[in-house]
Order: sequence, then structure tokens, then C-alpha cells
Amino acid sequence: MKSHKIDYYYRLVIFSVFILLSIWLLFQIRQLLVILFISVIFMSALKPSVEKLTKYRISRAFAIGILYFFIILLFGFVTGVIAPPIVEQSNVLVSRLPDYLKLLESYNIGPDVIVGQIGKLGYLPANLINFIIGVFGNIVEIIFTAIVTFYLLMERENLNKYLVFVIGDARAERAESIIVEIENKLGGWVRAEVALMFILGLMAYFGLSILHVEYALPLAILAGLMEVIPNIGPVISAIPAVSVGLLISPITGLAVVALFVLIHQLENTLIVPQVMSKEVGVDPLLTILSLDIGFQIGGIAGAVLALPTLLVIQILFKEFGSVYTSRTPNSP
Repeated sequence: MKSHKIDYYYRLVIFSVFILLSIWLLFQIRQLLVILFISVIFMSALKPSVEKLTKYRISRAFAIGILYFFIILLFGFVTGVIAPPIVEQSNVLVSRLPDYLKLLESYNIGPDVIVGQIGKLGYLPANLINFIIGVFGNIVEIIFTAIVTFYLLMERENLNKYLVFVIGDARAERAESIIVEIENKLGGWVRAEVALMFILGLMAYFGLSILHVEYALPLAILAGLMEVIPNIGPVISAIPAVSVGLLISPITGLAVVALFVLIHQLENTLIVPQVMSKEVGVDPLLTILSLDIGFQIGGIAGAVLALPTLLVIQILFKEFGSVYTSRTPNSP
């Protein structure tokens, strides 16, 4: 009896050490896991298009290359449309800044107040620069994500064969159905994000056009693209729009601020929950809570990945819950 207890304690210690080492290892490779998860999301979004292209008797690799080409082309077009007017208007704003300071002083707003507010606003460009560096600074990670996505798309058609090899033929079909459900949900999330970008970009375009703000189209495109970043995205996209509005008049600048505050409120309370609920099937309250939790845990990246993570967790809990229920004996 005593030897059985010792053996039990040894097993418990070994199991605990194994769990702790596994947690430590996952923490060490957390960046790699994030990249892999992002690649899975991209794979889920591109897979239907790849499968449609392969029906025209072209190779899978060539189909993926076509999609990559159009994505790069679209990115270059958007960058070319947005960057020049923003740089130009920013230079004009800086050159006119002394005139605006004099105008504000004419409204009995003292220099101390102006300097204090400018100092607070100075954090916004710094945060924007830090964000840009964080996203585009490491080109290696971007290329690595694209390569991993490419190979996931290439090997997707062999998924059933790999599952049979790893878990056996009996469980492979069920595992593949779970993976397909996850892919469909993640693809729906991407479609929802594209729809949100279009809706919010359209709102920004009409609002800026009504206010007669120059470069309404590139500013609206920027606002749409920044929608993918919850909470802070509208702030980032509002900076150049407000700058252009200030070039017209302080009143127009304030009106642009009010416009983006309104868009931000509509986005958080109405548009995002409803669109995500329709496309992805997630409760609007869970959508808002997941975005907030993700932002608190992982900042911008956590907020962006919060909803797809919630989708995967929901599917896995549903699957494990159904398995547990089926194995539980019926109550008398």
C-alpha cells in the first residue's frame, strides 16, 4: 500500500513538472504561436479563393501566387493613394501652425494652455510612430508569416491524410470537421472585417465630403484600414483628418473631431457587434467583452486577435462539451 502511494506521488511530481515545462516552452515560443495563428487566419480567408482558382486547371502554387500578387498590388495602390496627400498636408499644417497659435490667442486662449495641449497631443504621433515600427519594422516576420501561410495553403488538401497518420482513421473525420468549422468561422471573421472597413470608410468619406475637407478619399481609406485596430484605430486615422480640417479653419477641425468621435461610438456600440454577429455568429456582448479583454492583455495585437481567438475557443468548448455529455451516463 505504501509503495503504491510513493508511486502515485512520483507520477504526480513528474506530471506537474511536465505541465510547468510545457507552459514555460509555450511562453518562450509565444511569438511563433502568434505568427502561426495569424497564418491560419490568412489561410482560412484565402482558401476558398484558391480552391475556386484551381478549378480552372491551374496549379495550387500558381493560384496562391496570383492571390499574393493582387494583395501586394492592392497594398501598393492604397499606400500610393494615402501617403502623398497626408505628407503634403502635414507639411502645410506645420508651416501654418504659428498662424493658428495667433488665432487661438485672439480667442483669449493663453500660451500656457496652448503649449500644454500641444504637449498632450504630441503623444499621439509618438504612439503612431511606435505602432508603425511595431507592424512594419520587422520585415522578416512579415515575410515569414507569408511563407507559412503559403505552405498551409499548399498542404491544406492533404489535411485528412495527416490526421489519419497522427490520430488514426476513426477520429480523423471528426477532427477534420472541427478544423473546417474553425476555418469557416475565421474566414467569416475576415469577411466581417472587410465589410467593417468598407462601412466605416464610407461613413468617413461622406462625413469629410459634407465638411468639404480636402483629400476625403485617401483619408477615408485610411480610416477604413485602421478599423482593424479596435479602440485606437479611429484615433490614429483621425490625426491626419483633423490636421487637414485645421488647414481650413479651427471650426472645421473641431467638426472633424466630432465626426470621428461619432464614427467611433457607432463602431463600438452598433456596427461591430451587429456585423460580427451576422457574419461570425458571436453574441454582440461577447464581441465587446472579448475586444476589451484582448486589449487589456495584449494591447493592439491582443484586441485584433481577440475575436478569432474567441471563435476557436467557442468551437473547442462546444466539441469537448458534446463529447463529455455523450460519455456521461444518463441520470436515473
